[in-house]
Amino acid sequence: MQAFVLLGSLAIGLYVCYRLVQPFLPALAWGLALAVVGSPVHKVVRRRLPYPTLAAALTVLIIAVVVIAPIVFVTHQLVRQARETIGALQHTATTGGWREALESQPRLAAVVSWIESEIPLDKMLPRLGEYLQQWGPAVVMGSLAAVIQLLITVLVLFYFFRDKRDLTADVRSVLPLSERETDTVIRH
Repeated sequence: MQAFVLLGSLAIGLYVCYRLVQPFLPALAWGLALAVVGSPVHKVVRRRLPYPTLAAALTVLIIAVVVIAPIVFVTHQLVRQARETIGALQHTATTGGWREALESQPRLAAVVSWIESEIPLDKMLPRLGEYLQQWGPAVVMGSLAAVIQLLITVLVLFYFFRDKRDLTADVRSVLPLSERETDTVIRH
């Protein structure tokens, strides 16, 4: 009976630990992926700089400039373009300009008249703008969460580079392989 209680406690403890780590798993995965991709760069930097902390910081800076900065720039441009498009759609919906634009296309006129007979576009388009305005805070919160994940990724990347030897030694100690097999799997 005591064994079942211990196993149940262990299962609950492992589940709680998993739930604590779960929000950080994407950042850990990205940090590990960037560490693998940036490993050759870090080797070059590490040979030139004798200080592990400085070498790790410089490598993270290089990776941030080469990989992360373009992603942030493209994301910013996409958000800006989406905001401008939403503003233009709202303006067009409130002024009725969308109807004039569609009526100027003879092939679309029949499709538009059929759609209007089935769906009241005059009432739905202004609601779409309201819906998008309500959706805005969720986008801001999602963006904030993405920034936090990015910061955690950069921090994890730094520690992966700085503490690589210690991490490798820890992984080696728990692998159920012989020394020769471990050397094959994990190469410095």
